[in-house]
Amino acid sequence: MRLSREGSDGATCQADACAAGRFAQCTNRQLAPSHRMQMQARRAQPARAYPLDAGGDSVAHSALASNASRRGGRPPPSSRLQSPPYKEASAKPSRQRKQSRAAEPHQGHRPPVSPMAGNGGEGAVGKVACAAWIRRRDDDGWPPGVSRLLVAFGRGATTSSPPLVDVLEFDAKASALASETEPLARVTVGEEAADTPRAIAVHPGGRELVCTTAKGCRVFNLVYKDFGIHLISRDASPLQSVGPQKCLAFSTDGAKFAVGGEDGRLRIFHWPSLNVILDEPKAHKSFRDMDISLDSKFLVSSSIDGSARIWNIDEGAPLINLTRSSDEKIEYCRFSRDGAKPFLFCTLVKGRDVWTMAVDISNWKRIGYKRISTKPISTLAISLDGKYLALGNRDGDFCAMEIKKMEVAHWSKKVHLGFPVSSIEFCPTERVVISTSHQWGAEITKLDVPPEWKVWQIWVVLLSLFVSSAVLFYVFFKHARLNLRP
Repeated sequence: MRLSREGSDGATCQADACAAGRFAQCTNRQLAPSHRMQMQARRAQPARAYPLDAGGDSVAHSALASNASRRGGRPPPSSRLQSPPYKEASAKPSRQRKQSRAAEPHQGHRPPVSPMAGNGGEGAVGKVACAAWIRRRDDDGWPPGVSRLLVAFGRGATTSSPPLVDVLEFDAKASALASETEPLARVTVGEEAADTPRAIAVHPGGRELVCTTAKGCRVFNLVYKDFGIHLISRDASPLQSVGPQKCLAFSTDGAKFAVGGEDGRLRIFHWPSLNVILDEPKAHKSFRDMDISLDSKFLVSSSIDGSARIWNIDEGAPLINLTRSSDEKIEYCRFSRDGAKPFLFCTLVKGRDVWTMAVDISNWKRIGYKRISTKPISTLAISLDGKYLALGNRDGDFCAMEIKKMEVAHWSKKVHLGFPVSSIEFCPTERVVISTSHQWGAEITKLDVPPEWKVWQIWVVLLSLFVSSAVLFYVFFKHARLNLRP
């Protein structure tokens, strides 16, 4: 890896060149014979050439070569040069990197590609095409020492690897994957490029996941047996031949599952029986986004033509079309999750303006707008506690907005440089998000937001207040008794 050196090294290079010139102007009478021999030998040595960033040209500089010999063979190149591929002691594995994209954004450089992104080379697994969090809510048969928080990656095919689904362990303390190269479980989805996973939906219980491909959907059970975690394919014939699906969603209670296809067809099933609740072939021209409400009663879906509809899941019928003017397009939708304020958040495009719109689900009327991003939105996500809303744009940036204040709390610049963020999902327990793009794969980012009080922290504070009050009361009572004595 070539590492460019700028700033102070460039100034040092110029200073060394000037010093070398002044040193060469000294007369031979002022130098000892040994010094004169060293100077002649140094001048006779050919200048070393260092490649430019473009890789096609080279620059030779005798002062740099002499300075390199004084620094142990490592030249301090100027801002125009790039040093040879030395091993940097500070270059840590990407797994140990805690990303705070808002504080240290990439300044026009390609974001670092970790092993989870994949390079598609010989013997390498494919690039991450989609990702989802897995949170186990029970301990039945779970191996000791393994985190209850996992990540599922859908990988594309390479010349030496078929399409895969990997399950990896997430280290909450480090805000990174415990191991990017050694998954806890791996399963082959198919043998063709058409079997590449496009999206992953995880059941709320954490025991099942569904991935969609160009052919249809595959269902896998996450089980623990033989002292290991395994992904076992499950027969789901109603889903296997439905064709490419754009959207997947489980209801909060896990009793229903919905898919929206690129052909505009909406299917809602009972889970896990897969009995059909609704099958609407002409729900939309083609699906863009979909979400299910917190109470599992309503489903919102949006189309590529800018329309959006509300569906009653229990009745298996359309309820209402969200109103919009002829020059407006409703693109992405998410229901609120806090349980106190039943809102529906939508991204609204009007001309070149992008707005975040709030809709009251009691009457499905608009109650407010907020302009969060000036760039076109490519994906939308909401945290499980309903406190943050994440918006990814088509330039590879994303932001997290605090819903209570309707203000941006975190910005991550150039996470997926120059390519749309295809998906964002909040971690179920931490202020961490995982984002994906078709070019750069997956990136895990820790949000730079104020920390929140944990339940145990609140109990510690209350206990401290109680103990302090008891001590003060005892001291006051003892002092009062002493004053009452004659």
